[in-house]
Amino acid sequence: MDGTVNFVRPYRKAQPTTIIDPSKPTHPTTGSTLMELGIGGGILGLIIFVLDVYAIIKIVGSSASTIAKIIWVLVVLFLPVVGLIAWFIFGPKS
Repeated sequence: MDGTVNFVRPYRKAQPTTIIDPSKPTHPTTGSTLMELGIGGGILGLIIFVLDVYAIIKIVGSSASTIAKIIWVLVVLFLPVVGLIAWFIFGPKS
């Protein structure tokens, strides 16, 4: 021996490959499809998005002060559903 150490890797059996159907994406830990989890898109999300864009356009065109406009736009952007409802009830009207 010449003083060198040889490291031998232990043999590991290959794991079977899981075939994923790209038409049905699943959650990595639960295995549920994304539509079952309610995060696969949908008409409700599209409606909320359109209403948020409408609210932002109305906020920017209102006669409120600049700081109030900025605050309302941020509320609607960061809290899409709650911000939309709050703007509808309490927001600038003209």
